[in-house]
Amino acid sequence: MRYWVVDSETTGVGPQDKAVEIAGFLCEDNKIIRYYQTLVDPGIPIPPEASMIHHLTDEDVVGQPDIESAVTPFFDDEFDFVVAHQASFDKRMIPMGQAPWACSLKMARAVYPNAAMHKNMFLYYWLNLPKLVHSTGLSSHRALFDSEATTHLFQHLLSKATTDDPIDSIIKLSNNPSLLKICQLNKHKGKLWADVPKDYLNWILNPRTPHPQPFDEDTVYTAKFYYER
Repeated sequence: MRYWVVDSETTGVGPQDKAVEIAGFLCEDNKIIRYYQTLVDPGIPIPPEASMIHHLTDEDVVGQPDIESAVTPFFDDEFDFVVAHQASFDKRMIPMGQAPWACSLKMARAVYPNAAMHKNMFLYYWLNLPKLVHSTGLSSHRALFDSEATTHLFQHLLSKATTDDPIDSIIKLSNNPSLLKICQLNKHKGKLWADVPKDYLNWILNPRTPHPQPFDEDTVYTAKFYYER
């Protein structure tokens, strides 16, 4: 079993946004065998709202490869699937051919439904996962740092599997919306989704004005489930 655990830093989260940095760890039998990182020229300006998160600017990416060239080293070795935390996002940013994707975010929600949150760095520290050794000097919201943390998180979650060959079920879980337990939206943050008022669920499903950041499929799926219950 060989897989890449990847992460991207980007110009933003909208459909028009692009990667400015990508990184990944290639694993075989749950051991890291190599890693890769590169900056990427997105072909569009990096807005300050993005720079304040990952601290990358237009000056940093001048002369860097475009995304098609940047991903080439991922394919120097054969691999079976790709892992990311919130895979639906990184799948848009990092073209990995026809490889199936596994989502450590959806796995974590299934394994630890009562966790206070499911962000990869919260889970990394909450679960007391192994020390990061390949991304020393970097910090969260840099692709190499986050992909190394996600590598340890995925391997931990994989150890919780109850079958000898769990990958098919993990990929199926990763490619379907998941039912959320705890609401993370500001007005009802920390409340069980089962206790969120129906008028708020209706607002999620039928907003009167477009939301600046459209709700992800899991939020919509969960709102619909409890609204129709």
